Amino acid sequence: MFETIEVTRGPRVTVIWLNRPEVHNAINAVMARELMQAITEAAHSTEVCAVVLASRCDAFCSGTDLNWYRSAWDADDSSQDAPDAAMFKLLNVIDASPVPVIARVNGHCVGVGIGLVAAADIAVASHAAEFTQSETCLGMTPHLAAPYLTRAIGARSAARWLMTGETFSAAEAWRLGLVHEICDASELDARINEILGHLMTAEAGAVKSTRRMVKKMAGANESSAAASGESDVPQLNGELAKEGVSAFLEKRWPSWAPDELK
Repeated sequence: MFETIEVTRGPRVTVIWLNRPEVHNAINAVMARELMQAITEAAHSTEVCAVVLASRCDAFCSGTDLNWYRSAWDADDSSQDAPDAAMFKLLNVIDASPVPVIARVNGHCVGVGIGLVAAADIAVASHAAEFTQSETCLGMTPHLAAPYLTRAIGARSAARWLMTGETFSAAEAWRLGLVHEICDASELDARINEILGHLMTAEAGAVKSTRRMVKKMAGANESSAAASGESDVPQLNGELAKEGVSAFLEKRWPSWAPDELK
């Protein structure tokens, strides 16, 4: 039984619902662990041809739970359960899935939530979806999502959104190639079911081998993504990151904000 997600199973499809509505699906240690377990079990089942990541609340994912960072810092936690290490593993589990992963993006998507979308093979978003890569505003480097976002939309386009922390619309996400389709929220399930219908008519082994081939051709398999992200993991313990997260949680401007804003 899961605490933070729901798993529903249909013919050859597993839908994994993020379900922490009180924090807009911010990912904590429990959710990260449960997502990895559910994705791994579904993706390696001989009866599953696709995995869908979805949300039970009006946001898709608000990123890593900042209270998790604060708890890790307070405990001086450098173990493998620290936030960045766990999120690094989660993104790699999605990227390494032998079956296609589809992101159903129904609302706001922040930080590593964008990494979930970019690591997925196919993404469909509602017109109401918005995307924010906010780490630099918290004094952090977005090293977790960066390899996947860069792969999805290209280095120059990714650089803007990774550096500025601006929010961009579903239409812009579609223009950039982060999502494949946008539609009204009421049409999300129909559009995803149509995609699933095509996947089900394709031969499962051919789909898996095609997925591997495309990743190899792009030079973006899990090991290259790992190499891109791991070197920056120590940023987790930076003083600027601690100040940025504390300011956000305490609803104040960080120390580096202009005086006229404070």
